[in-house]
Amino acid sequence: MTAKEKSKSKAKAKPFRFRENRVPLDMNGHIIALPAERLHEKIKSSTENEIPACSALLQKGDTAENVEECTKILEAWFEELLGKTVYEKIFGDKKRTFFDCCDAYRYVCEAARDYFAEIAEKGKVLPDEPSDK
Repeated sequence: MTAKEKSKSKAKAKPFRFRENRVPLDMNGHIIALPAERLHEKIKSSTENEIPACSALLQKGDTAENVEECTKILEAWFEELLGKTVYEKIFGDKKRTFFDCCDAYRYVCEAARDYFAEIAEKGKVLPDEPSDK
């Protein structure tokens, strides 16, 4: 193939970029997109660690101390998932309650479930931002 032919074939080539699949979230007015694989792993891990730990605490008694400890467990999970800065922006100065953490956890899990269901329904990976940006 001559240089001129190579140049023409490059001009006709459709570009390919690896894409990152991210789950879009709107958390308390803050738009973020978490890598799908990381979110999946964190949710899976939480069902093996944080959720059973909270359940065990609450089975000992629905006391203020146990509820507060569960809140701390969920807060630590969110902080690790989102990063401290993003976590602080989302929750702000609001007093964090167990119910707030549960609602936010449920929202994240449902967003992930919907995202993966959409991928499965279409039978392909959804396009997102190119990973080389």
